[in-house]
Amino acid sequence: MVKDVNSAENSNHESLRVVVAAKDTSEPKKYIWADKYRPVVLSDFICNKDKANELQKVIKKDEEYGYFIFEGQVGVGKRTMIWALLREAYGPDKVMARDECKTFNLKGEKVSSNIIVNVKESSQHIEVNLSELKGYEKHVIVELINLIISSSAAAVILHEADSLSTDAWVDIRCVIAHYRGRLNVFFCCQDASKLQHLMNICKLIQILPPSNKEIVEVMELIARNEKIDLPRQLAERIATSSKNNLRQAIRSFEANWHHNSLLEEDQIILTGWEDEIADIAKSIVEKQSPKQLYTIRRKLQNLIDHRVPPEFTFQTLEDELKKHVDESLHMLIHQTYKEYTGKVYERLHNNERKTVIKQFMNIEEYIAKFMSCYKTYLAKQALDMTECKG
Repeated sequence: MVKDVNSAENSNHESLRVVVAAKDTSEPKKYIWADKYRPVVLSDFICNKDKANELQKVIKKDEEYGYFIFEGQVGVGKRTMIWALLREAYGPDKVMARDECKTFNLKGEKVSSNIIVNVKESSQHIEVNLSELKGYEKHVIVELINLIISSSAAAVILHEADSLSTDAWVDIRCVIAHYRGRLNVFFCCQDASKLQHLMNICKLIQILPPSNKEIVEVMELIARNEKIDLPRQLAERIATSSKNNLRQAIRSFEANWHHNSLLEEDQIILTGWEDEIADIAKSIVEKQSPKQLYTIRRKLQNLIDHRVPPEFTFQTLEDELKKHVDESLHMLIHQTYKEYTGKVYERLHNNERKTVIKQFMNIEEYIAKFMSCYKTYLAKQALDMTECKG
C-alpha cells in the first residue's frame, strides 16, 4: 500500500510517498526516517532527479524490457531507484521484497554439489549479490534467468557486478544476449569500466552522490512532514558532516532531534551511531573471549554496511572505553589507540570500499589486543585480591 504524506500538496516534492507495512507490535526502531522517506516511485526523487526523469521516459515509451548498468558508490541509492522503476512499471504491490535462500545444484561440475544463495525476491524480480557466489556466478545467473523466464516475474538485479573477472563477463554476455527482449536485467556496480563487454547491450545510468543542496532539501522536506523547526544553518552543517551520504545525514538529523527537539543552529552534531559504538565498548569490558569478539565483529560489520566513518568509530570507541574502566587503564587505552591510529587512517588507492574494510579490520585488531590486555589486568586484580584476603 502506498500513500502520500501530504495528500493536499502534490507539487515541488511535497507528494513524497511512504510505504506502509502491516502494523508492527514490536518495539519501534529509534531511527526510522531514512526508510520512512525513501523514494517509492521515480517521481519522488530529489537526489538524481534527472536520472529518475530519464527512466520515466523509458517507461512512457513502453520499452518493456531492457538491460541496464547502474553505476554509483555504495549506499548512493542504486537499488532504491531500480525498485522505484519496477514499482512504477508494475505497481507497488508487485515489488514487496522478502529475503529468501535458494539452493542451486551445480550441474556439470566435476564434483556435484549444491550452493545456497541469499536473494531478495518479489513477484516481479529477484536479486543477488554476485560477490557472494564463490566462482559460480555464471551458473547462478543462468539459473536465475531461467527462473524469471519460467515465472511471471520480469527482472533480475545483480549487485556488485564489477566484482567479476572480464573472462566471466564474456561468457555471461553470451547468456543474457540470448534472452534479450524477454526480461529486464539490472547490473549494479561502482565502476562501469569493468563491464565493457556489456556496454553495447546496456543503458548506463550513473547515480551520483547527493550534493549538500539536495541533502538539505530532503531534510527540509522531512522537517515539514514531521512538523519540526529545522534551522537552515544546522541542516547545512549536517549535510557537510555527512560527506554526501544522504542516509547518514537523515540519521544525524533524527539523532539530533531525539537529543533535543528544540534544534539550534550551532549545536553539536550527533551522528546517531554513538549508542552502537558505546555498546561495543561495554561489550569489550564485560567479557573477553573469542565468542565475544565474534559478536563485536558483527556489530562492526553493521557500521561498515551503513558507511559509518572508521575514524569516527575509532575515536568514539576510545572515549567510551575510558568510561567503563579504571582510570589507571586510560593510558593503556590511549597508547594502544595511538599504535593503531595510523593503520586506521591509511588509504588504499582507487578502492574506497576495500579501504574502509581494512580500516575496520584494524579496529577489530585493536579491540582484540585491548581485550587481551584487559583480561590480564582483571586476572592480576583477582590474584591481588586473593593475596590480600590471605
